[in-house]
Order: sequence, then structure tokens, then C-alpha cells
Amino acid sequence: MSDYGEYAEVVPRLREKMARFEKAIDRTRSTHAGDPIDVVRGVLAAELASEGITTEAAIIEELAGQIASGP
Repeated sequence: MSDYGEYAEVVPRLREKMARFEKAIDRTRSTHAGDPIDVVRGVLAAELASEGITTEAAIIEELAGQIASGP
């Protein structure tokens, strides 16, 4: 089991990564909410990549669907 020291080192990095993930989603939503899912999917993938985030295609697909469904 990990000790507190390892936990304390990992948590700030996870928070920072989640903040970048959320930033990419927010930017995509603010400019492409309601757009066709194919457009949203590409923009979202590019925004995530610009933040250095890699994720499963299924996650991008789910988020793109939510954004494409509108504000």
C-alpha cells in the first residue's frame, strides 16, 4: 500500500491534469456547442492534444456527443 508521501506527490499532478482536461472541454463547448458531432469530435481531440492530454476514443466520443447536443 502506498504511503501518504506518495499520495501527496500524486494528487497535485492529478488535479493539474484534470484542470487542463476541463479547460479543453470548456473551450470546445464555448465555441462548438450544438455543432455536428464530427466537427466537435475533431475540435475536442485537438484541444485535448494542445493540453497534452491523451484519452480513450470512447471518452472523446461521449464528450463530443454531449457538446454537440447543445448548450
